[in-house]
Order: sequence, then structure tokens, then C-alpha cells
Amino acid sequence: MEYVGVKSLLDVGCGRGISTSWFYMQGVQVQCVEGSHDAIGKNFLPSLVEEGKNGDIAKENVIVEHDFTLGPWWSENTIDAIWCVELLEHVSRMYIPNYMTAFKKAAVVFVTHSTFGGWHHVEVHDDEWWINKFQMYGFVYSHELTNRIRSVGKEESNAKIPFPLDNDKTYRPIRVTETMLVFINPQVAARPEHAHLLSEPGCSEYGSTNVQCGENKERSTRLVTEGSALTAQYRHLEYKEDQHKKWEEYLKKNV
Repeated sequence: MEYVGVKSLLDVGCGRGISTSWFYMQGVQVQCVEGSHDAIGKNFLPSLVEEGKNGDIAKENVIVEHDFTLGPWWSENTIDAIWCVELLEHVSRMYIPNYMTAFKKAAVVFVTHSTFGGWHHVEVHDDEWWINKFQMYGFVYSHELTNRIRSVGKEESNAKIPFPLDNDKTYRPIRVTETMLVFINPQVAARPEHAHLLSEPGCSEYGSTNVQCGENKERSTRLVTEGSALTAQYRHLEYKEDQHKKWEEYLKKNV
């Protein structure tokens, strides 16, 4: 959220909505699409919406039940990002065009794959295979964003953060650290409603770089002209530690 600037997100293959609910509680506009009727029935999002955990999020059509082996589906509006973890390896290639229709509605795609066997792992490939496949659909692979998110995952793994459902375990985002790939979709990213993406502040004031323009009014007036401060549209959503803790507590009660 803070570097890429994601404010709207579609979680493809969201399962019970565990990841989707994290983004939801952080203030991201979310939608959750899942093919398993059982998972939809046990999804977290309806109860979170009822409890008003994020009053700014539209409550209609937050969850969509759709099986991509039966045909394509896509969100009504374009979105900042796709979050897709542990899906690609489970969907045979004749159905790839069906989920690509959803991916094409996003400016940025965060997606994992598998390099080893498992239950119904029918598309197991290395990074290069998936990069080539996505580029055939017009996506641009971002080596920098891929390395950035994998590095964050590794930092969190090394920090040994206690896992909320079992304090003897720690967070280990293996899919993120080893196989997550990030793609840019120029056709969507270039649209005006996604101009806020890549939200790192850009001002340099008295030796400080990447700061918000004009925030220190006493020191910035001689260096930054009036009207340079970013409007709310271009400012990122800040990570909220208190909401993360509430999310962990919610998992303890409901998983």
C-alpha cells in the first residue's frame, strides 16, 4: 500500500478471505472471487462487513462465487491490483484465458505459482515460464517490484514474528518469498483513476529526500512552490498496526 499505492484490490482465488480481510481492515477497497462454494460459505468478509470494520468500503458484491473452469469473469471496474496466491498451479492451461480476463482489469498483478507437486498441481513451472505466459497477454514483468515484495517477505520471515494461531510457529510467507511475481498492465495503469500508483513522496528538502512537499512549511517555502503538495487522491493508505492486531485477534476467534 505504501510504495505501490494500492487502494483497490481483487483477491482471485480468495478462499475464506483471510488475505482479503487483512486488506479490507487496512482500508483497501476489496473484492473476493472464489470457485469453492464451501469456502464462500465460511468466508470472513460478510461478518466483518456487518460489524462495520471498515465503514468506507462499499458493501455490495464484496464476494463473488465463480469457477474459472466454467468460463471467464471480470470485475465491473478497473482496479489497482490483483492479489492471487496459490491458484495458478491448480488451473489447467485451457482455462488460463478465463482468469486472465479478471487480471486484465488490474493495473498491477501480484501472483504466486508452485515449483513442486501437490494436490491437483497441474501447472508447475519456473518463473520464466510464467513470465513468458503473462507477457503473451500483454503484461509487463517488473523485476524491481518482484524483488521488492520478495525481500519484504524474507525480512518478515527473518523477524520471527509469532503466528497468531500457534505461538510456537512464526510467519513464513514461502509463496511470497520464493515464487511471487509482479506484473504491470500498462493499459490499465495509464488510466487517470490509477495515476496515484507508485506513491512514494517525491520532494527533496534540505537533505531529506522522498518527503511530502510542503509538510514542513517553515523550511520548505524557499524550495517548493505553492501548489506542489500532493492532494489526497495521490497520497497512499498508511499501514495501520492496530488494524493488523485486530485482524490477528479475529483469526484466533474464527479459525
